Amino acid sequence: MQDDWSRRRLPLTCGATALAGCNSGGTNENTDPNATWSTFGFDSANTGYSPDATIPSSSDDPEWTVPLGGYPYTSPIAGDDAVVVGSESNGIESFETASGKLLWRTPVDGIPAGTPAIENEDVFVTVDTRLNDDGGAFVRALDLNTGSERWRTRVADEAAFAPTVSGESLYVRTTTALHALDRTDGSVRWSVTDRPTFAPEDYDVTTDIAPAVANGTVYAPDPEGLVAIDASSGSVEWEVQTTKIRSAPAVDADRVYLADVSDGVYALDRRDGRELWSWNASGCWTSPAVEADRVYVTAGFDVAALDATDGSESWRTESDDGLHGDVYASPAVGREGLVVGSIERTVAVIREPGTVIWEDPDGGTRTSPAVADGRVYVIRQGSSTERPSLVAFE
Repeated sequence: MQDDWSRRRLPLTCGATALAGCNSGGTNENTDPNATWSTFGFDSANTGYSPDATIPSSSDDPEWTVPLGGYPYTSPIAGDDAVVVGSESNGIESFETASGKLLWRTPVDGIPAGTPAIENEDVFVTVDTRLNDDGGAFVRALDLNTGSERWRTRVADEAAFAPTVSGESLYVRTTTALHALDRTDGSVRWSVTDRPTFAPEDYDVTTDIAPAVANGTVYAPDPEGLVAIDASSGSVEWEVQTTKIRSAPAVDADRVYLADVSDGVYALDRRDGRELWSWNASGCWTSPAVEADRVYVTAGFDVAALDATDGSESWRTESDDGLHGDVYASPAVGREGLVVGSIERTVAVIREPGTVIWEDPDGGTRTSPAVADGRVYVIRQGSSTERPSLVAFE
């Protein structure tokens, strides 16, 4: 990984700093789901697809840009009125969607270790505190309106990655385990503690290995495969072995889609893990996005659309050098196309048949975009002399 601005790992202190007059960033039962992107992969199945979300058809300049505190360890997520992101020096921050105004900031006693998740009036975050005296990893629940802490639960001695909310439970993959927590108080409902170990040298590319939850099953990535676990009991239903997994799975009604860095993309029967098809490629670091009969994947510099039924390639980005750099940002799909970024392009908007209709060449990104309420939220990764920033395009 290249050196980015201020990648120093500094200890942080507890507490929330809220700004006077801030609006609620909460979601509720009346919130239009297409006005939000409240978790990694949009929903608990990690589909990466918001059916009616509009994507800007062109954008010469960002609507707003705000600097972040150090290397961005999370992708942005968007609630009804607020976009939330975690960064090294500033912990968790909430910004007004319309203006980029800072609503609150909460230091987290460590490093935000995975993209947060919003549910109703809560923000769920994972925090890596290995460099502090007490060490370990925690899940914390913050008030979405103020940033104040509701509860915290220690889940590992190493690292915990992006959480997934489904119903009343919160599911978290850690270095060696999968945990189900009660989202109201953080109590542990069950744990599967004998899973293969993600190595510390991979943590920079495993922050968003969020479990996918669908039809009563949790699909959790392993370093070299995938395990399906009963969401109620924690019992293992099936597991498969691949070569190298560093991203989250996505699930539709029939299949689980899994990207393998070395081997390409697999479609598995969600009931028994049987392989249905595979797409051979390398450099597949990101999570697939699923839209009806299409699966959008990345490989190296490229984005490709695959037929969900048989894995045949429908199109690939129409350029000799794709997105001009390696892609670590998972695609976000809306009504008119998809949004993705590379280490050389902060954002690129692509429509059928793989045509890039506009892109932002000012820097690059390693985190995934969010598409909500007519805006695209992305993080420019910065450089040795420039701070990373959260950017909104409209």
